[in-house]
Amino acid sequence: MIVQPTPRAEAATIIRNVDHAIAAGVLARAFGNDRFRPSYPAALMAFVASNHEEGWRKLDDAPLRNPKTGLPYHLGQTPPEQLILKSVASPNFNERHHPWCGLLSSMHSWGLYNGRYGISDAISIDQRPAAYARRIEQMLGDECARQERLKASLRQDQSMAAWVEPEALFASYKLLEFFDTLSLWWQMTHHELRERALFTHVPASVGEDLTLEITPTGPNSARLSPYPFSYSPLRLECRVRVLFPVQKDGRFRSALASRLERWEQFELTD
Repeated sequence: MIVQPTPRAEAATIIRNVDHAIAAGVLARAFGNDRFRPSYPAALMAFVASNHEEGWRKLDDAPLRNPKTGLPYHLGQTPPEQLILKSVASPNFNERHHPWCGLLSSMHSWGLYNGRYGISDAISIDQRPAAYARRIEQMLGDECARQERLKASLRQDQSMAAWVEPEALFASYKLLEFFDTLSLWWQMTHHELRERALFTHVPASVGEDLTLEITPTGPNSARLSPYPFSYSPLRLECRVRVLFPVQKDGRFRSALASRLERWEQFELTD
């Protein structure tokens, strides 16, 4: 889960990763204007952006309590066993929809363990406990093999072969990471703590990357420059729950079940 603390260490806002990904899908569908080439293939990018965290669904429906915080584990702090499972389940889900979606999702899984291929220092998976090191390396090796298999398959179809040319494929990966990290910038941080940030390596076109600056303009709004979307304002929303720390596992499930969901809204402008 995403666990967003408040500045005064009160109750935390918690967000399921699959709900986080819905916002990334909205960004993908809106991306593109006179300065930024729309993502292509657009419908498949919207799908994988909306579903790139599908492997978290079962985990976030029954989250574990972090004994250090009394709250669910936050993203990369999740026990490695679960991180390995979700890293495979997300590409599996996306590959069932389309091989290109599976390829992008696999790159996302691999990139989280490897500095997002060097394009971003945003949230990643840093933990590699010795007891799990072999399993993690095996999983990452399997994802590399998946990627080669899917690229080979896509190259066999003339209508899709251009999508996996190295420069075009990496531009698509960078877009997926932009949609992911822009959503996380809003969802991970309480509005009182949000700060100006830069998003590097955002493709304006294949072969041309730009750096975008985001600046908070209010509790639920921010300005993005240069602006990469087809309309402004761009309104986003996300289902959230508010949870106080719980000190016993037995009370944790009931506390989660009693927390009513609400919608948190956010607005991006040029």
